[in-house]
Amino acid sequence: MFLRTSIFIVVLSYCLTTATADELNPSQTPTHVRLLYPRHNVTGPNPNDYECISERASDYYGIGVRLGLYFSWCTSWLANTGMPDEVTGALDQNAVFLFATIVALVRCTITFVLTQLDCLIMMHLGMGTVLSVLSTWGYRTCHYQQEGPQAIKHYGGIGTHLRLALSGAISAFSVWFWHKGVMPGDADLINDVGPCATVYTFMFAKLNAAGPIRIFYIIVSVFWTVYFCIMILVSPLAGVVRFQRIVALTRAQRFRTSHRLHIATGLNYRQLRYVFNFLRALNFFWIVFSMITVEFSLNYNHVVSVLGPQGRIYFPSQLIPMIIGAFTLTRILYKKLEKLRGGDDVEPTVVREATVEGPPQEMPSRRNIFKLFAPPTSHVQPRSKYVPEDEDIDPKMDGKSAWIRYLVVYLPWLSLLFSSQNKSGSHSVEGGHLSADSGDVEGRAQSAQDTLPGSPASTANKEKYGSWHSEGIDRDAVPRSWSRSRISTGGLMNKKQRKTQS
Repeated sequence: MFLRTSIFIVVLSYCLTTATADELNPSQTPTHVRLLYPRHNVTGPNPNDYECISERASDYYGIGVRLGLYFSWCTSWLANTGMPDEVTGALDQNAVFLFATIVALVRCTITFVLTQLDCLIMMHLGMGTVLSVLSTWGYRTCHYQQEGPQAIKHYGGIGTHLRLALSGAISAFSVWFWHKGVMPGDADLINDVGPCATVYTFMFAKLNAAGPIRIFYIIVSVFWTVYFCIMILVSPLAGVVRFQRIVALTRAQRFRTSHRLHIATGLNYRQLRYVFNFLRALNFFWIVFSMITVEFSLNYNHVVSVLGPQGRIYFPSQLIPMIIGAFTLTRILYKKLEKLRGGDDVEPTVVREATVEGPPQEMPSRRNIFKLFAPPTSHVQPRSKYVPEDEDIDPKMDGKSAWIRYLVVYLPWLSLLFSSQNKSGSHSVEGGHLSADSGDVEGRAQSAQDTLPGSPASTANKEKYGSWHSEGIDRDAVPRSWSRSRISTGGLMNKKQRKTQS
């Protein structure tokens, strides 16, 4: 994880710092840089008929760009609240929009081609994405409502860490903008007069962006920057644990066995439902509020060139994002209608994931060596459906104090420091595999998709793995599919199931 993050930062830094000297306007490169944004100018024949413009406003936040982003927000909200199969695609789409916004903000700032107003609108769009639909650990999504604490299995991969890095980057830039970028510069840098000299924003009223509202935005931006930076500092823990797991499996000659980590959340099923219902309403409010903030700010600042029919929506820079967002929203609305119309009895028009027949296999032959890079697939026989109960909680967090559980809710990586224990406080191995009381086995519904094809299930392999465990191999490296409790229940067991088995 740390290596992937480092590569991402290096690539982003290269893209943002390769500006040539020809891109810099000498008239806009002051000797004492205090304000990186040149002011916007004034046009219009009459004093009351004016327009505050910038040369690249339509590219930054034209009506097509804004509509495409608004459609994407609505798509993500619908997916998060009731369509778990669409959550991943919606998150990726918003991550792409946010990445493009960050690149444009940073590059156009260091090349002195971004105005204060341009940056203000793009900050509202970027933070609107982060605080409404861009979920890091999925608490905004319906996964937890349907699957309980085990739904965290859908998160914790490269997508989670990429969204975390993007959220931290836009928050850090927001701190700089509200602290320094929005403030008036030196006298020799101010080249405009009249009504466009002041940048306005919306907060239930028309407010000067450099006025007292600036202090509020600084506090909010600092809070979110610290919030995301702490998560970024803790996240390498997953990479360390995963590397140790890979080394253990390689030494045991079982490299092809899944080394997926068991990350837990500190909330039980009832608490997760409360959090989801609260965030569902809050996110909808924030989407609407962000749209209103952007549109009112554009009207307050008289940016007529990106409003209504004057937005030149027929240009590719406007048309492409709008069409992508519109068709994505249309698709998810159709699937939502199809689901409401047919319920669970009607097969969707989109084909489900194919299953693989035949017994599990060992390492592929030399002819099929590229199967090592194939995605995990499902077995033929589906698992029994797990129905969570209100008090269900991940065994790693069972019995932990409230402050530890809530800390793990914020930083799920810390759950890797804990191990599941049975009632006697020890781990047991029965018949060459973990017993039903071993919490790491019953802690999550690790479906067949979480383990690469070829995970052994024979008695000989179980006995073999039992000997590895006795030799000191980390028990978390044991494929959870070998557990009797997991095979019989399909994952996380509720209290009734545990009592029945005991």
